[in-house]
This record gives sequence, C-alpha cells and structure tokens, in this order.
Amino acid sequence: MLKTAKRTIVIFGLAALASGCRGIAHQATHTPEISHLRLMATTSSAPLARDLIQSYVREDSLFIISLSEANWSAVQKQVNEDPAFFGMTMFLPDASTLWATPIGEDGLAIIVHPALKLNALTAPQLRTIFSGSVRNWREVGGPDLPIVVVSREAGADTRSVFERLVMGERPISGTAVLAPSSSSVLNIVSATEGAISYASFGSLDNRVAVVPIAGSAADTPITPSLPTIIDRSYPLRMPILIVSQREPQPDTPVYEFFVWVQQGSGQNIVRQRYAPLNP
Repeated sequence: MLKTAKRTIVIFGLAALASGCRGIAHQATHTPEISHLRLMATTSSAPLARDLIQSYVREDSLFIISLSEANWSAVQKQVNEDPAFFGMTMFLPDASTLWATPIGEDGLAIIVHPALKLNALTAPQLRTIFSGSVRNWREVGGPDLPIVVVSREAGADTRSVFERLVMGERPISGTAVLAPSSSSVLNIVSATEGAISYASFGSLDNRVAVVPIAGSAADTPITPSLPTIIDRSYPLRMPILIVSQREPQPDTPVYEFFVWVQQGSGQNIVRQRYAPLNP
C-alpha cells in the first residue's frame, strides 16, 4: 500500500486572531467554530487541490483542511469507509454510487522523450504500442528505436481513464515500466530514450514532448491544450471531480469551500492549467 503524505493547512479567521490579543478583561465571547475538511486527492489532482487550498481564506471561523495524496484505489477505499472524507479524482467508475460534483476538466496527454520526433499517433496505434504488440518506433512512423512503455500502476486514476478511453479490453503490457506518481511519469519519460506514457495535461512541463492524437488515420490529429480541451476537440479528456459518500450540508464551511471552488475565484485558479466549468 502506498504511503500517503499528509499536509494540513489551517486558515485562521479574524475572530480567531482577535481572541489572542491581551487587554482589559471583558465578558467571555463566543468561541469561533472549528470546522475540518478531510480531503484525499489522487496524485494527478493533488497539485490543483494544493493551489485551491492555499488560495482560500475565511474571515469568520477557524477552518482546517487536511490534504493527503494517494492513487485512486486508496482514495476510493478511504471515502467508501469513512463518510467524513472527501476525495478529488479524475476518474469515477460508471457503477460508482458515490456523490460527485465537477470542478473542471483536464486532458490526458500522450507524452514521449523530447528527442523522439513523431507527427501524430492514432488510437489504434496507441493500443498496439501500450499492449506491447508494436515494439519499435519505425513500425508507427518513427525512428528505428525500441519503444519503452511507461505506465501508472493499477489503481491510478489516469491509468483507469487511459484504459477506458484508449485500451478498451486490451491490457497494458506486462513489461511496462510502472511509475508510482504523476511526477515520476515525467521523470522517467524525460530521462528514457524511446519512452512513451500518458499524464495529466495540467501536470506537464517542458521536459517531455506531447504527441498529437487522432481517432483514426483519416482524422485530423489534435494536440492537447487549454483551447482544445475547452472546446472538446481533443479526444482524451477527463473530469476533475469531488467525491464523497454524501453531499456536504448547506451553509457549512465545507459546503462553502466547494461552492467557492466552483465559482469566481476558485474557477480562476482552475483555469490556470485546466478547463473551467464555464469557459
């Protein structure tokens, strides 16, 4: 089981700060309400969770947000076992009974080593590459170079999305190099000649090259970008979801945090690297 790294961010309201000031004794005042949001995010959605938490400020109460990270299987298990937990993920099984609400949309980018020059790949080509049927880049229009498949481990949300949108019933090759996090995917692909993988578009940096994708050889290849994810022309997209056993109660700090995420300032943070709810 993956060990989760926990980060707790405490937001002190003005009332809490004022209670620590020294001066003439007065009649006891109301103690600020302490509210606690326990949020477990998948490693692909955790960077956005951190950005949102760090930007959120309440002025009327003490609000504690505990953020932990794990793969989707661990997030799902925790949320199913403890109704106090909320999860953030980019994958939710069709048969799931969890309450879910969207906060944005991401793209699943196909990435390769920066020295690998490819014009595009089709969905059928991706299936043959990731299943291990094709082992050299020259077979799909690339250089004479062995293909190194890099994949997230079973239970990761991005892997589940990739299997749903691309692989269908075909399994990912058993010889694939497994990466335990989104950042490790980028590290491995950027350092391995001939490597290919998939990753959240919002997590990308200039260490890897992004491959345009087409549904078939007759289709126009599309490169993932904020505009192509927003206009939905890029085919490999995934929602960013908050999940829990039940919807948070209205007029509570937890509920108000999620409302903030879905509106104004929260959506301005989302749109920096992801597609917002209302472009």
